[in-house]
Parts: sequence; structure tokens; C-alpha cells
Amino acid sequence: METSENTTTTPSSIPVLSLVKSAQQQHGLRHGDYQRYHQYISRKLRRMRKSLHFQQGNRSKVVPKKLTPDIVTDPRFIILAIFEIERSWAYAMQLKAESSTEVRKRFQMCSRLRKAVARAELLCSMEDDLSLLDAQTKLELRAYKQWIRGILFFELQNWAVAKEHLESAQAIYDVLLQMVDEDSQAVYKSRIDDLLPQIRYCAHSIGDETAATDLQRMRNQAPDGLTLLSELQLDQLLGQARSRQASQVSEVDWLGTSIPVKSEKAKIAILTVEESKSELEKEETLQARLSIYESILKLCVEAITSVRDELRTAIASEPSVTGDKNTASVVASSKYGQTLGSEKNWAVAKEHLESAQAIYDVLLQMVDEDSQAVYKSRIDDLLPQIRYCAHSIGDETAATDLQRMRNQAPDGLTLLSELQLDQLLGQARSRQASQVSEVDWLGTSIPVKSEKAKIAILTVEESKSELEKEETLQARLSIYESILKLCVEAITSVRDELRTAIASEPSVTGDKNTASVVASSKYGQTLGSEKVSRLQLLYTYLQYLKLSKTIDRTLLHIETTISSLAQGSHKRNQLATSAYPKPQELSRLYDTLVQNFQEIISLPCLVQDHVGLKDLLYAKMLSYRSYRCYYLALAYNCSKKYVECSALLTRAIQHAEKAITSLKHSTSTWTKAEECIAPGPGPDALSKSLQSLILQAESEDFTCKAASMLDKVEENGPVSITPLAGTTEVDPSRKVLTDRLDIYVDEKSVEKSFNNFIYPFVHLPPKFRPVPVKPIFFDLALNHINFPSLDDKISLKASTSSKSSGLTGLMRGWLWRGSEPTES
Repeated sequence: METSENTTTTPSSIPVLSLVKSAQQQHGLRHGDYQRYHQYISRKLRRMRKSLHFQQGNRSKVVPKKLTPDIVTDPRFIILAIFEIERSWAYAMQLKAESSTEVRKRFQMCSRLRKAVARAELLCSMEDDLSLLDAQTKLELRAYKQWIRGILFFELQNWAVAKEHLESAQAIYDVLLQMVDEDSQAVYKSRIDDLLPQIRYCAHSIGDETAATDLQRMRNQAPDGLTLLSELQLDQLLGQARSRQASQVSEVDWLGTSIPVKSEKAKIAILTVEESKSELEKEETLQARLSIYESILKLCVEAITSVRDELRTAIASEPSVTGDKNTASVVASSKYGQTLGSEKNWAVAKEHLESAQAIYDVLLQMVDEDSQAVYKSRIDDLLPQIRYCAHSIGDETAATDLQRMRNQAPDGLTLLSELQLDQLLGQARSRQASQVSEVDWLGTSIPVKSEKAKIAILTVEESKSELEKEETLQARLSIYESILKLCVEAITSVRDELRTAIASEPSVTGDKNTASVVASSKYGQTLGSEKVSRLQLLYTYLQYLKLSKTIDRTLLHIETTISSLAQGSHKRNQLATSAYPKPQELSRLYDTLVQNFQEIISLPCLVQDHVGLKDLLYAKMLSYRSYRCYYLALAYNCSKKYVECSALLTRAIQHAEKAITSLKHSTSTWTKAEECIAPGPGPDALSKSLQSLILQAESEDFTCKAASMLDKVEENGPVSITPLAGTTEVDPSRKVLTDRLDIYVDEKSVEKSFNNFIYPFVHLPPKFRPVPVKPIFFDLALNHINFPSLDDKISLKASTSSKSSGLTGLMRGWLWRGSEPTES
């Protein structure tokens, strides 16, 4: 850029925090994806350097350039420096997330944060020499510098210095909050809310005993208003604070017995339960108290899971359990004295267990009702063992029966029964999964070697028949939950294996820490290894399974919600109407569907290669977007925002019409096989439901407009028309429809007009009225004009003609016509 020295620059205002927050929310940090945000900033910096002609060398050689006050002649240079700091911070946060498994990455994270602080200090050191920045921008830069310094010392665990810098940043943002208008205050309030938990945690680490309670209160008071980053931040800080306090808990007294506590999660759960008593007494709002209970129950579930796993390990390694260690679950779930199947004699074990079951059935009929519970419990404990024995003998349906037992009564099982069923199911699945070696997907054979992936794929295949048999919602949802749990475990296992394979790949040069980056992004790249390529395809397939089953589960929720509505006022055409009081619930479910379809469409490898499948998935996504718009419109209708409601209904109709066009067989590009594997209903069923949606949306649009008119009449009162002077007001019922289009007439007057006129809509025959035509003009002026007398000229002419008499005159008159008399 060339600028003249005589040109005076006016100060520019750069909304630093708004700029940064907008980029974070749009490019990954809404979901906590620091890697995506880091990649976006790298591309943005490359574009900005090119447009500013501030490139650092060329492809073959890097020549670093530093910003100086002389170079900064455009506000974009300041934005460039800000996003350089953001890039270092984003990469540091990405390394922090990965440092739980690789300790060395924490040192690299601190190095990146130091680099961000150095760049922030360099930028702030130039602000006094930059005349193009106004006072508000300079304040924002100082606040940003204090914040990044506070983050550095927070990660270095220098709590006092970190607290000082974070409080300084908070004070500056408080000042800025008072300076800006109301539209710009939200971003500063959000940053202040993000700083508070870190400041309180620093205080807790310094020695403030009330800080941990304050953190819990912050988490409870606004659980719905937090962004994902704030929620993760609060949860992580709370976990660190609880772990610090839980180290002091060594035992607990219960019913006169002292119970040693060694599990970390159990300590945190017990400590949270104790502290929650005082918190529940202080809280007054229902939402805050429910949030406290939710956090307590979540910690208790985690502690129970941890202790249960520890119990399984202890039982499996117990020396008194001889023979095959797979019998540990049987010993744990009964009287710990049985040895069923210790010698793998499944037929004999099944015979004895069925005999015991028959005897307990007889005893169940003999005792009174108060004593029947214990016999029912023993029979329930025997059933999984009997079915597992049948499975081991060769009964192929036994594993399915075990899964059904686990799904039908998950809440009513005791801990030992739950342990027994889970371990027996795991053993049955492992036995069946050994037969799975590959899977066919989209015409490609994918080898499967991971044990967890085999179990997940086998469970998904078997779940189809189980879902058809189950009728209750709870059982079907339980099946989906178990499928998704197995898919997540398989995805985690394959992802870890993929990272290890990429890190050990000889063609991947440079820092091997980039293996996680490659593993979590472009799985369609060929890295030169057959193993990596196989794992990439398997990872994509498992992601597809998980998203497909998530879509099926969400559709089940929607179907159940709509079927529970009463036919008539709340439901019409298999859709909820505007009378339904909670349309936002259905809107949220359809929003989840749209997001899941977007994730499936963006899956790499085979999905990108099949254009027909992508078109079908996009058409289905467009269909569910129309449903989302429809229920959003109903939500606005409940709030009496009729303009927004009508606009959304129109958009829903547009989306539905586009989706119907895309789903037609005449325009389809997908094959029958691709149609079968696409989640959700088929194109024909979806098109039929979209037709109903269009009709219902049009109906609701008319209802919305009518409600809007009635609402305006109620607000402004009835419209009165004042007659003009000299005229008399006519009863509207005495007018035909065409004469009262601008008058609102009630129903009784309309009925009365039907009786007053044979033709109440128009005048028949129509009234005659003069019509202007083209006028006819007559030229009558000539009759009234008086011309001057010409008698003197007539006499003069007569005398001249008399002189020319005779033969000679006659001849001359003929030949030369004589001479005309001239006027003197």
C-alpha cells in the first residue's frame, strides 16, 4: 500500500473481542473443536498477508517480517496481529486437550502460550505510536493482552499472578461494557462470565475455601445459557477443585460402619453430596435446585461405574475362583460358592440350573405374597445363566435373549445381576464376533480386525430383528442406547489404532504429534500404508453406523411424541398443530436430525465418491429442515409473533417443495442399494408426508394471519368509519360484498345480508353509470367571420378587359395573355 505523507488518518475502531468471538463461534469453538479453528486462522492469515503484500518470503524461503509502526498504515495489519495471537492460543488449547495421553504436549502448549503473550506485548507496545487506533480499540487490546497473560500463568499454575491479570482484564471489560451500546454489550458480558470461573479457581488454589462452592453455584445457576466452551471450562475447573478437596477423604461412616474409600470418583461423589445440603438450602429457584440434583446424580453414576469395574477386576483375579476365569461373573452374581461351568460342562450346568428354577417356581406358588419377592429375584438371576449355557451349547437365539433381558428391565436389576448380564453378554458377543472378518459397504469390502468394531457391527445387524419384535418405547430406546454405546467404544478403539498407525508411518515425516491431526481430519488421503487405509474406511463406516442409529432413535422420539397427542386440536395429518403447547421440543428434535444428516454428508472416503447417496441424504436433510421450520413457526405462533410465524411457514413450504422434487424417481441419481442404506424412511413415504406437511403449513398460515388480524382488532378496538358531511351511514348488511370490502362485518351481519339480497356479492344487473367517450368537434367558426369588400378591384378588372377588344386584342390575349393591371 502506498500512502502519501501529507494524508491525515482518522482513528479507526476495531471491535477486537467481537471479531474474535464471531470467528470462534463460526469456525469450530461452538463445539470445542480447536483444531478446526486453528486451521481456519492459518488460512485467513495467508489470505490477509497476500492482500496486504506482507508475505513472509516465498515457497522456497521464509523471511520473517515484524510489524512496526511505520508498516501499520491499514487497520487490517492490527487484525492480522490479533489472529496471529489467536492461532498460537488455539494450537495451545488443542495440545492441552491431547496432553491427557501424551505428557510432552503440555510443554509444547506452554511454549505456544508464551509465543502468544510475546506477540500480544509487541502489539500493545506499538499502540501509542499508532494514530489510526481510537481509545476503545486500545483498551480492547490491553484487555486482550491481560487475558492471554492470565491464561499463560493459569496453565503454569502461578495462581496469584494469573488471578491478577484475569482480574485486570475483567476490570477493563467492565469499563468497555459501560461505553458501548446495548447491541454490543452481549459479547463483553459473555467474556466476563468466562473469566469469573477462572478467577474463582485461582482463588480456590490460593486458599479461598468458598471458591469451589462459588464454582458449583455458577454451574448450577445458568446451565442453559452457557456456551459449550464455558460449560467444558466450568466442568473441568470443578473437577480439579473437587479432586483437590477429595484427597482429604479417606473413609465414610454409614450405619455405624466405617467404609474405606480409595476410588477418586467415589471420594468426589461423597464430598459433593455432603456439600450439596447447604447449597440446596440457599437456592430458591426450581431450576437451580434441579441442576444441583442432576450434577450429584451424574457424579454418583460415575462413581458407581468406577467401583463396579474395580469390583469386576477384583472378582476376576480372586485366587479362590479356580478354573476358567470367565466364570467370575457367575460367581459374582450368585452366592460366590457355586462353580457353574468351571469345567465348561455347559449341558450339565444347564440341567442343574433348570432344575433349581423349576423348584423355585413351585416354591413361588406356595408362599404368601410378602415372601415371593426373594424367589422371583433368584429366578431372575438364574435365567441369564441358563441362556448363556444354551448359547455355549449352540443355541443361536440365546445371545439375543440375553440382550432382551438386559433391555427390558435395566432399572430393576441388582448390581450383581447387572454385572452378570453385562459380562455374559460380552462373552456371547465376543464368541459370535470371532466369525466377523469383513463387512461390505457401498460395494467395498472393509476388513475388520478390531474386537470392539466386530461386536458393534454384529450388534447393529442383530438389532434390526429385535427392534421389530419390541413394542414398548422403553425397550426400543434401550436397544438404541446399547447400540450407540458399542459404536462409540468401537470408534474410540479404531481412532486410537489409527493414530498409532499414522504416528508410526515412515512416510509421515516431521513431528509425530501431527498424527492426531491427520487422524481426525482427512481420512480420504492415501498415506502409503494399507493398514492406515483400512482403518480409515472402518472408522468412516463406524461413524456412519453411529449417526444412522442416532437418526433412527430421534425419529422414534418424534413418532412417540406425535402419537401421544390427542387427535383433533393437537394433531392433524400426523403433525402437531398450533394448539400444541410445546412445539419447540419437536423443533429441537428435527434440528438434531438436520445436524446428523450434515455430519453424514461430510463423511470422507466412500460417501464422497457416491454422488447418488449424497443427493438422497441432502434431499432427506432438506425434508427435515422443512419440518424444523414448521415447528419453529408454531413456537413463534405461541409467542404471538405472527410475522415470523408466517415467514417460517412459507420457508417450510419452499423446503418441502424442493425436497419433493429431489425425491422423485424421475430425477433420482441414487441406486436401490444406496436407498436401502440411507437412514430414515424411503423417498416415497417421505414425499407423501411432505405433501401432508404442505397442506398443514398452508392451513396454519391462514390461521396465523387470521389470528394476527384479530389480535390487532383487540389491541386497537373496533374500526369505526365516520361518514362524510352531507351523507348518511348505511348499514353494512344493506351493502353487497363488493361495496364493503374494507369493512369488517361480524357473522350475524353477513347472514343478514344473505337475506336482504338475491345476489349478496355483486349488483346484478349492474348499475348504469355514464362513461366518458371521445368528443366530436364541428368547425362552425367560419360562418361567423366577415370578409372585407372587393368591389373596387372587380370594377378595375372589368374596365381593363374592355380596352383589349377587337381581333388584335383577342389574338394577343390568347398568345400573350395581355398585361395585368398594376396597382399604383
